[in-house]
Amino acid sequence: DEENKRLLLEQLGQVLTDKVEEPARAQSIYGVLLESFPSETDYLERLLDLTRQVKAWAECTQILERVVGDVDDPDVRVRVLRELGSMYENEQHATAMAIDAYRRILEDEAHDTNALDALSRLYFAAEQWPDLLEVYRVQLVQVDEQEGRQEKRFQMAQLLEEFLSDPQAAIDLYLEILEDDGENAAALKSLARLFAFEEMWAELADILVTQISIAQDDAVIRDYRLDLAEVRELRLSEVDSALEIYREILEQDEDNERVRHALERLLTDATVSASAAKLLEPVYLRREDWRGLVSCLNILQNTVDEPSERVEYLLRIVEAQDESLDSPGEAFHTLLQAFSVDAGRGDVLDRLKHLAERLS
Repeated sequence: DEENKRLLLEQLGQVLTDKVEEPARAQSIYGVLLESFPSETDYLERLLDLTRQVKAWAECTQILERVVGDVDDPDVRVRVLRELGSMYENEQHATAMAIDAYRRILEDEAHDTNALDALSRLYFAAEQWPDLLEVYRVQLVQVDEQEGRQEKRFQMAQLLEEFLSDPQAAIDLYLEILEDDGENAAALKSLARLFAFEEMWAELADILVTQISIAQDDAVIRDYRLDLAEVRELRLSEVDSALEIYREILEQDEDNERVRHALERLLTDATVSASAAKLLEPVYLRREDWRGLVSCLNILQNTVDEPSERVEYLLRIVEAQDESLDSPGEAFHTLLQAFSVDAGRGDVLDRLKHLAERLS
């Protein structure tokens, strides 16, 4: 009968294992026993032990696949599926089969941590990004502590940005991180990058303001402020606000190259060209950039109404042209301009006569 058959197979398996030392044949015997009594964990353990000895992975997975559907005990079923997944993944390198085994675990235990970890590893290796994202979503719900939630959100955001080309969804996750930790430097940095990529300039400006408020290093703060000024100037048309930042940075770092280039850019903006020229004037003097200085002085002389002030600017231009640029011809034409502004200035007339004699 069935029980005598079972006892006989047990004895045979024991003899093949301990006496004859034929583990491959013993594996087959315990496979038959497990198929007949699929919830008997002792047979499962013996089968697994013998399989490890003879490394007959394919034979074992075939047996387990035939057995798993008949297992009544849910814990034993999960154990069988976990063994299947491990063998497929680590011994047979059958990624698709391993994924299928772990997914079947989730059908019984939707939040099985080991199965989710295995699937996240396998989906990543197989570059199955949408499936990996879904695993991450389940894992996020499971995490209780804030640090773990933040780490999982970072993983999801990176996946969305780099592999799923969904920057908006990544932005949403980084914003969730900031809801729990408003000063998270990594999230702020990622948002700054994404807002720039998405041309969300107002949002980028807000992020830069936050980064400025939490930064400790003076050089880092200066760079953030310059980034903010450039966003306001070039993207948000908030030129006055940008100019004020440039002015404040010049007070601390009078030779800052980024500020100089920005101010030179603003010389072409009629609404702020005079302010930019005033800030650049001492910069050009220190650099002995006489052409730049002449350009600034020309802008400034055109912005004043008082003739005497215009003449003073023009005389400074003459000095730069004549003495520093060695361009007396240009200086002569500038003097003529000064004379047309105020013909009653004797010093202008005297210098004009002197320069004419030199040029004749």
